[in-house]
Amino acid sequence: KIWNVETGSVVWTSPCHDGLPEHGCICTRWMVLDGERVHVNLKCPARGHSGTVTAVAFSPDGMWIVSASEDALVKIWNARTGAEVYTLEGHSAGVEDVVFSRDGSRIISGSSDTTVKIWSAELCAEVGQTQNKHVGSVTAFAIGVLPDGTKIAVSGSTDKTVKIWNVETGSVVWTSPCHDGLPEHGCICTRWMVLDGERVHVNLKCPARGHSGTVTAVAFSPDGMWIVSASEDALVKIWNARTGAEVYTLEGHSAGVEDVVFSRDGSRIISGSSDTTVKIWSAELCAEVGQTQNKHVGSVTAFAIGVLPDGTKIAVSGSTDKTVKIWNVET
Repeated sequence: KIWNVETGSVVWTSPCHDGLPEHGCICTRWMVLDGERVHVNLKCPARGHSGTVTAVAFSPDGMWIVSASEDALVKIWNARTGAEVYTLEGHSAGVEDVVFSRDGSRIISGSSDTTVKIWSAELCAEVGQTQNKHVGSVTAFAIGVLPDGTKIAVSGSTDKTVKIWNVETGSVVWTSPCHDGLPEHGCICTRWMVLDGERVHVNLKCPARGHSGTVTAVAFSPDGMWIVSASEDALVKIWNARTGAEVYTLEGHSAGVEDVVFSRDGSRIISGSSDTTVKIWSAELCAEVGQTQNKHVGSVTAFAIGVLPDGTKIAVSGSTDKTVKIWNVET
């Protein structure tokens, strides 16, 4: 459904969603006529999703909507008229999430079929072929832009790995190391250390890294340099977005971490857990800010970050305990 935010009224409902083939509808399709790419209206069989709609997103210009569903399809809709424009087919199981890239040129979808697919929004076709896919359901992903302008996506999975994808080519450029969790397998990890009074990165031989539980959430820093991941192993990890090197592990939660985000200025990392706490971390010092007090008495199920008109940075959380809490991000 599309809603008018000013009036609260429904202005459109996806057509033919009952899935009965005898019910036809008018669908918009892109076609090439006389060498030009145009929209045409075609009589088509019943459209709309045949399974639960799991995610929706707007294109950056507000012209298009994408929807994902348990029917394994991604659909593109005209945001003004509600007309169905195209159906992206390729996943073999339910699609868990879908987003547009920041410039609107790509659509990225993640599925329980273990794949992340990257689609050209203009051509309505998959970019490249899905390779080096996860071996578990895709549970989280986000999009970002590196400082050099390279567009990337990051995904997390029940296979306990984090992957970085090149949005232009659809290829995997990195997978989190040592994800099998076997202590005899070592890897090179990046650590922040103070040497001669300066804070620098050094490479250290360390035991097996990577998450030991399902990756539940991933997010980019605002400058595109860092990625954070949350997991059912109760850890939050920081990764170098360009190289994939593990930079630090934030330890403090006592149960699975449900979500993680950066503050808008990148100075804080906020994580919410089924241990009933929201933790606020200094992104520079990789340490918790203050002590967790007045915590929820149920699992943290939702949170968001914002800035008050006076510039105060806050976070808000919701919980199975039926309460909403507002947190000062600085303290």
